[in-house]
Amino acid sequence: MSRRMKKYTKLTAPEKVDRSFEAAEDLREEALRADTIVEGISVRNLTKIYPKQKKAAVESLDIGVAPAEIVVLLGPNGAGKTTTMKMLTGDEIPTAGLIKLGRPEDFKLAQSGRLDFGSLYRRQVCGYCPQVDALFPELTVEEHLKLASTLKGLRLNSSASFHQQHMDSIVAGLGVGQHFKTRSAKLSGGNRRKLSLALSMLGCPRVMFLDEVTTGMDPAARRSVWAVLRGEGSRPAILMSTHYMDEASALSTRVGIMINGEMRVIGNVNELTNRFSRAISIEASLAEGFSASFLADSLSRALGITGVVVVEDFNSSVTLRVPLCEDWTPTQQIAELFRIMEGGLKTTCGVVYYNTFPMSLEQIFIDLVREQRA
Repeated sequence: MSRRMKKYTKLTAPEKVDRSFEAAEDLREEALRADTIVEGISVRNLTKIYPKQKKAAVESLDIGVAPAEIVVLLGPNGAGKTTTMKMLTGDEIPTAGLIKLGRPEDFKLAQSGRLDFGSLYRRQVCGYCPQVDALFPELTVEEHLKLASTLKGLRLNSSASFHQQHMDSIVAGLGVGQHFKTRSAKLSGGNRRKLSLALSMLGCPRVMFLDEVTTGMDPAARRSVWAVLRGEGSRPAILMSTHYMDEASALSTRVGIMINGEMRVIGNVNELTNRFSRAISIEASLAEGFSASFLADSLSRALGITGVVVVEDFNSSVTLRVPLCEDWTPTQQIAELFRIMEGGLKTTCGVVYYNTFPMSLEQIFIDLVREQRA
C-alpha cells in the first residue's frame, strides 16, 4: 500500500478537542450519518494541523454524503473549505481522521493496498474539479476530453457507446461543444471552468468533489452548470464549495457553514432558516400620502415589539425588517403578520400590496460569521 493511501485508510480519530462551543444536534446527526451511510462520502473527525500553526486549519470535521445528495460548503476565506477538498482528493495528508469514498468494496481495496488514491479516479470512483483549472494550454477542448477518457479507460469508439453518449450529453449541457477545436489557453475563464467540470464528470464517478466550480461564470452559464448537475443520471454523491448563496440554495441537499476550520452548522436551507432567522422582511408598496415610518411604528405596536426598522424607502416601495418575537419561528411570525395586515393594518397604513419572507441564506451566513469573529 502506498504511504499516502495508508494514511487515509488507517488514521485513527484525533484526541478529544476542547471545543469552545457545544456540539449542536445537527452536527451530531451529521456524524451519525457519516457513520451509517453505505456508499458515497464518509468523513469522520477529519483534522489538519500545519507545523508551527497553533490553530487547526480543519478541526474534527464530520460529513456524510449519500448517492444523489449534494452537500454544499459555505464559509469565508480561510474557513477550511479548500483544505478539506485537498485532503479528500489526496493533495494533502490529514493529521487525523477517517475517510471512506465510493462503495464498501472500494474502501476494502484501499485498506488491502490494492487501490491507491490515483486509482480512485482511473476507476471512476471519484471525480474532482479543483479550484484552479488543471488544463494543458496547448490542448484543445476535444483533446482534453479524449486524453481524460483514455486515462480513465473509457470506450469512445462509437456514438452508440454509453460513455460516448454520456460525454456528449455533458458537452451539450455545458455548451462547450462550440469550442471543441479551441485551445484551452484561448478559452474564457468561465469556459475553462466548464471544461474542468466536464473532465471531472467523465466515466460517471460515484463521488464528486467540486471546488468553486462556477467561479468566473456569468449567471446564465452558472445555471447551465446547475442543470447538468441536477440532471446527472449516475446520481453521484457530490461535495461542493461555493461563494454563491443562490447556488447553495438551488442545488443543496444540505448546506454546511464552516468558520475558522470548524463546521458550525449543517442542514437543509429550510432548517437553517427556521433555526437562525432573527427577523422577517416585508416588501410593500404604499399609497400616496402614507409613509414607511408610520407602517413600521404600526407593526411595532401590533406585535408588541421594538426594533422594526425601515431598510429601504424609495418612492412608494419600502422594505422593513421585523425582529422575530420571542420563541416564534419565522413561519409563525409570517402567519401573524398576515393576520395583522389583513385585519385592518393594511388599510390603515395605505398598503397597496405586500410580501413577507424570512431572512435569506446570505443574511444568515453573514450573521453567523459576524458572531464568530466578534
